[in-house]
Amino acid sequence: MTLGIGANGQTTTIDVSLWVLQGISGCFLGLRIYCKCYLRRVGLWYDDFFLLAAWVFLLVSCVATTINDTLGFGHHVQEIPIENVVTMGILSNISGTLSIIATAASKTSFALTLLRISNGFWMRALIWFVIVTLNITMNLSGIFFWVSCDPPQKTWDPLLPGTCWPETVSVYYGIVVGGKDVRRENESSAERAALERQS
Repeated sequence: MTLGIGANGQTTTIDVSLWVLQGISGCFLGLRIYCKCYLRRVGLWYDDFFLLAAWVFLLVSCVATTINDTLGFGHHVQEIPIENVVTMGILSNISGTLSIIATAASKTSFALTLLRISNGFWMRALIWFVIVTLNITMNLSGIFFWVSCDPPQKTWDPLLPGTCWPETVSVYYGIVVGGKDVRRENESSAERAALERQS
């Protein structure tokens, strides 16, 4: 069910979606740890720790987004109190950065699992190549949240004077790195433009 823009905005949909998915992933992670530590008694390995770190990063990202929801995130840009814009921008950057780090950590976890069961020099070399390039490219994407404007403060305060990279840079880089949804990037550009017009 999609909530209309207005008094409730999209905050309920955002919160329910985030926390249901976070809870489901937490259940699967808990079962994985339980099976390894208590049923098989083999203990945790590097891939498990990366997966656990990914879940914790995602948890903090969900908390940041939930706090953002109380400030007006999910509502029409004209309904957001202007005094909340900077805090929302910082929390959005934190949430986005941690989501990307979580994604990189979970993919690294899977690659480490493959590394454990793979044989042969070339296969292992290919997996290491994937791990290194994945982490470099994805974590660069997380850094871009903070450095894509001059001055950098404009990344979380769109009302500041300054310049930002063309939106196409992050869109195309996101497509290359992870197939990011282009439509979503265009929506955030439209919100930023509306905030600048509103001031």
